[in-house]
Amino acid sequence: MTLLGSLDEPFLLLSCFDLRLLAALGYRLNFDVCAACGRSTQGKTFYASPERGGVICAGCQGRLTDVYGEHFQPPRLSAGACRLLTGLLNWELRRVFKVKAAPAMRQEIDTALAFYLAYYLGAP
Repeated sequence: MTLLGSLDEPFLLLSCFDLRLLAALGYRLNFDVCAACGRSTQGKTFYASPERGGVICAGCQGRLTDVYGEHFQPPRLSAGACRLLTGLLNWELRRVFKVKAAPAMRQEIDTALAFYLAYYLGAP
């Protein structure tokens, strides 16, 4: 209860729960590299790709037509958002309680997680 009382960012705890729930159900997402070409997620923009189990880089997004069709634009994720999502999957909960995220990054993560959850668990 002490940790919960000190929580400044309940959004991050809920995001952590969502990611770990997906992982427990067999859908552990990888935000470290492009799921299509293996390129590192450092310093670039990536796109949510639940059908590939993580993210894809802009180059692969431009070449690949996913199950959504060629004109569909999946949610974008910055390199910082990818790092934070990786952390939320791997860090101890004590560390999650200490992390802060800017509103723009929270929006990126929220949009992407809603996309992943709808894909894996069905649209609400």
